[in-house]
Amino acid sequence: MEIWEQHEKQKWPGKLLPLVIPIVVCHCNGICNFDNSMKEMVAIINGTEKMVPDFCFLKLDLWFLEPVQIEDGTDGYWGGKGKLKVFLLALKHSRRPEVLSVLHRIIRIAEEARESQKWDYDYLDVVLLYLGSVIDENLYEQYCRIIAQEHSGGEKYMGTIADKLRREERLKRETIERELRKEIEQKNTELRHKDFELEKEKAELEKKETELEKKDEQLHQIIQLMLKKGVDPQSIRKIRSLSDEEIEQIIKEVNGS
Repeated sequence: MEIWEQHEKQKWPGKLLPLVIPIVVCHCNGICNFDNSMKEMVAIINGTEKMVPDFCFLKLDLWFLEPVQIEDGTDGYWGGKGKLKVFLLALKHSRRPEVLSVLHRIIRIAEEARESQKWDYDYLDVVLLYLGSVIDENLYEQYCRIIAQEHSGGEKYMGTIADKLRREERLKRETIERELRKEIEQKNTELRHKDFELEKEKAELEKKETELEKKDEQLHQIIQLMLKKGVDPQSIRKIRSLSDEEIEQIIKEVNGS
């Protein structure tokens, strides 16, 4: 639809729409077992079969195709078969473990085709950029080293390795710093919690001391009242809530001495 809309916007002559042949390139790690018809994906009601468009497409399953067997030909849209071979090889093996062993072949085919077909731009760089974006992270350093060794302009990929190592070192340092900050924050949280508990205990102790002081004051008042009422001081001394010294002091205060 987008192709046809673009065609109409460009106001090409003629009333007929251009023929569009969709091609699906399958590069799974196995046989592509889906059908090449969109009609099979539609829930068709009985009697409406003719109303459902059948968007068929050509399916190119790379599981059965060996791109290097494509015969070389004259320059065309792809700029010769070299680009097509390189593209399909990269697509077929991009997510497979053997991608590094195929990488040598991709570089060799591309450099030979570039020399013989006089490419107007280095299509190999485009393919290598794609492979570098999808290759397993654990293979990336080895991937760059192979390019640096095999590719005629591969020196720049050594810089890519250096950048990656610097990036890894930076990420490692940031991870350590992040973990340290997390640990410090956790310890600060624990200290704040302990401070809160200590403040809570302190407040409870102060409350108890206040209550004890209040009780002592009340007891002082009771003893003073008992003495004024003529209660025998000897009987008052039997009150064990206060020490003998405290009781003697109260008696002296009441007697005015």
